[in-house]
Amino acid sequence: MARAWRPGAVSEMLARAAMDGAIVKGNRSIFSIIDNSVGSGRLLQFAEPEKHHLTGIDVDESLLVDVGQVVEEAGFNCNFESCGMEEISPHGFDVALINPPFSVHIESPLLSPYPCTSYGKFGPNTATVSHAYALAQAIDAAEVVVALLPTSWR
Repeated sequence: MARAWRPGAVSEMLARAAMDGAIVKGNRSIFSIIDNSVGSGRLLQFAEPEKHHLTGIDVDESLLVDVGQVVEEAGFNCNFESCGMEEISPHGFDVALINPPFSVHIESPLLSPYPCTSYGKFGPNTATVSHAYALAQAIDAAEVVVALLPTSWR
């Protein structure tokens, strides 16, 4: 039997579980978190400045400026960058919290060659869909990945 969840409740449950540090190996007091399509920062809203270093990537520069300002004013050590996920190669994060855009076709010579990439107009490994690429990138970037993905994509 399938169970319907409100997206807000699911994101809170997943974010809190990932941010408590219990699922990350090692004895650290600060955990690094990345969201490679951060949007309004909803998944980061449960982070605590004394426990989390935040990194957010998004193509919407004006939204990212607003989110970055709020996060900095709250006392976080953070890094927010306005670019597409195909323009970065993140590594070394403790946790990736992602709720990527779904089914957006991406073609770029900057894509990393993940299993989800295919032959595109720039040659091998230059085409993909956004949600598959975001997940592959998050798996490559972090020790623990929490992803909100549609059930239709398996």
